[in-house]
Amino acid sequence: MGLMVFFCAFNMGFGAMANIFCSEIFPTRVRGICLVLCVIITWTANMLIIFMFPTMNKVLGTTCVFVFLCIMSAVYWIFIFLKFPETKGFPLEVIKELFVVSTSPDGKEEA
Repeated sequence: MGLMVFFCAFNMGFGAMANIFCSEIFPTRVRGICLVLCVIITWTANMLIIFMFPTMNKVLGTTCVFVFLCIMSAVYWIFIFLKFPETKGFPLEVIKELFVVSTSPDGKEEA
């Protein structure tokens, strides 16, 4: 029951973040391929968590496993809060500029 609650809460919150954010940051010409890669990475991570859960539960116990998942969710939340810019109301061109790192002809990064 606890795993189902975690699964539902995660997918309604942080789980959707990758799909929503990826659909906003990639330019139209590569958006399809990039979204496919994001989905593959997301589902691979989900599959790893699902396959690791029984082993972790047996070795560490249920409480430790859920504390670990809680800590990882907190780390994920902090990462999103600090590294993901707010994109609500911005056109795609402005969002693109948030992520573009320009380089000079000699290959050095510019600010």
